Amino acid sequence: MHAVSAHEAEATITFNVSGADKHVSMWQAFKCAGDAQFRPPFEVKAGLAPYVDSQWGDYSGTNPDPIAPAIFWGHAQVPAGAGGTSSVWETWVSRRTLDCGLDVDGDGIVSAMDFAAYMGLYAQGAPAADYRADGVISSLDAQAISTDLGSP
Repeated sequence: MHAVSAHEAEATITFNVSGADKHVSMWQAFKCAGDAQFRPPFEVKAGLAPYVDSQWGDYSGTNPDPIAPAIFWGHAQVPAGAGGTSSVWETWVSRRTLDCGLDVDGDGIVSAMDFAAYMGLYAQGAPAADYRADGVISSLDAQAISTDLGSP
């Protein structure tokens, strides 16, 4: 029910949460390389009705994107809720880009503009351009952030 990125230091977990006043819902939590623990979990998809069958949670998980290691695909069951109490469920799939230093321009959105902002730092030789945190600013840093952003 979890996956570790190619960097072996970032992770995301997909799981279900339910309670007396909460329908079974899909949640995720993630951890970046420098984090001591997972960041607070968040709801991805709320269930729409109570689920009356006894078994739940066999079909949830998380997988890293094979091309862009900062992207994780999570999937889980949630009650579909065709009116009232239901044993009908659906599979929900989410795409999560871990914002582990990828929001370079600080606008709260991970996009191609972040790569442009990174390249500006790289051209200046700014310490923040050491994306791989190995003490050396090189084309390997640009290649790594390009891959993590999902660029070809």
